[in-house]
Formats: sequence, C-alpha cells, structure tokens
Amino acid sequence: MALNRIPIGTFSLITRLSQKALRLYDDRGLLVPESKDRITGCVAVTDPAIEVKTIPGGSHLTLVYQGAYPGLHEAWSRIFVYQEEKGYRIAGPGRELYLNDPAQVPEEDLLTELHLPIIP
Repeated sequence: MALNRIPIGTFSLITRLSQKALRLYDDRGLLVPESKDRITGCVAVTDPAIEVKTIPGGSHLTLVYQGAYPGLHEAWSRIFVYQEEKGYRIAGPGRELYLNDPAQVPEEDLLTELHLPIIP
C-alpha cells in the first residue's frame, strides 16, 4: 500500500487532535505514524480512510454560521434558497469548515463556514 505524506498540521485538523497531542501519543507509542520526517513535519499514513486530495477551485457560495451544530441545517437551507433565487447551478457537494473547537468555546460561539460550489 502506498504511503500518503501528510503535514502534521493537516493531520491534526483531520483528527481534531492538537499537534502537541499527536507528538505526545507518538512518543508514548499510542498513535504512531507509519513513518515521520522530523524536518518537514510530515507523517506517513497507510490508513485507507485517510487520503490526500486536491479540491478543485471555482466559484462558491459561502456563509459563516455562528451557533450550535444542530442549527446548521437552517444555514444550509439559507444557502440553497439563495442559490435558487440567483439561478446558480450546483457544481459539487457542499463542505463545512469548522473554524473553532467545541471543546474550547461555548456552543453559541461555534463558527462554521459553509461552502457550496456553484456555476454562476
């Protein structure tokens, strides 16, 4: 199986574990990467569920939602209504970027950036 090289910062975002925690787990033998490059900070993984992908660019409708995650459906509804009103075609699946950590901020302060790729 081919190794995917992922910067530790990216792996940290994927796993929602801090880089400090990942290094501690590695040092203690709890979560050891297949290989690591201490200079570049890349770790190699062979887990087939983890991939390195390039997301195509293009036009996106975006909205930053503030609040608890159960309210995200209302934010998505708002984007879809806007998309229909403007006559934009959907160009791919929507994505959510979580801008802060629910372990560090109250639910009402959570920030999620929604992206819907479109063809204007």
